[in-house]
Amino acid sequence: MGNWNLYQTDVMLFCITFGILSLLVMFFFIRKIQLFRMGAYLLLAWSILAFLGVYFKINNYFGLKLVDGMLAKTLHLKWGWLVFFIGVFVVLFSVRKVKEIQ
Repeated sequence: MGNWNLYQTDVMLFCITFGILSLLVMFFFIRKIQLFRMGAYLLLAWSILAFLGVYFKINNYFGLKLVDGMLAKTLHLKWGWLVFFIGVFVVLFSVRKVKEIQ
């Protein structure tokens, strides 16, 4: 196995990530912009936590320094993480606060 994605590393991280995304879609369609904005910040924090979780799981899978070093050389973080974080930032900056005209 040359690469691990979020689903292969931890199924619960994957399910929670898609749960947050589905809540964001629901908030967007029912026009709850304040909840959508808070959910976008939650998604950003959760994505950083998920990335760190995957990184540390790759580097500390067996608890043995030699084996973990060989595993870390074999498994690499791929371009999908970049696309994932670009999507998170698009969601984060998609709704901005509108200034009221007086």
